[in-house]
Amino acid sequence: MDFIFWKVTFGDCIALISLAVTIWIAIIVQGNFTQSRYIREHFIKEITQIRDDYRGLFAQLYTNQLSAKDIKNRLKILSIRLQSIEAFIEAYYQIDGEKIYNIHSEFQKFLTSEDEFNCQFSNEYIIFSNQTQTKIQKHQGNITHEITKRIIDINSSKEKNRFRRKKSISELTSLKID
Repeated sequence: MDFIFWKVTFGDCIALISLAVTIWIAIIVQGNFTQSRYIREHFIKEITQIRDDYRGLFAQLYTNQLSAKDIKNRLKILSIRLQSIEAFIEAYYQIDGEKIYNIHSEFQKFLTSEDEFNCQFSNEYIIFSNQTQTKIQKHQGNITHEITKRIIDINSSKEKNRFRRKKSISELTSLKID
């Protein structure tokens, strides 16, 4: 009995090696793409959730359903979430990580410094005038615009250098947010 296995030519070996390298490259590239896409989708999902939280906050502000303490607590929670997610986005992608947070801070300062807010602080609900609601709508437009822009930026950005990204992310995991 002759074994065909022993009649492998040099060209057959090259073809097998080429096939193995092609399969290995496809697996590595697909794995990196899947991981990268998963992380990208996670960041987008977090930003979308923050957008939904803002929608709920603005709806309740317009219908006078929140107390001053509720407003301060919701704004504080949004601040913490924004600060955290934007730090990770900045570390992972080449995107400025402070824009939504800065706009949020402006809105928070505006709202909590309004006379209506401070005069009604101990009331069960804050009732904003039409003039103040118009100003709130402008802030809502700015926040919505920046959130949409951030989602587009995440989708169109590339990852930072892997070595630098890992270093930055490891620094972030030990970061405490004030």
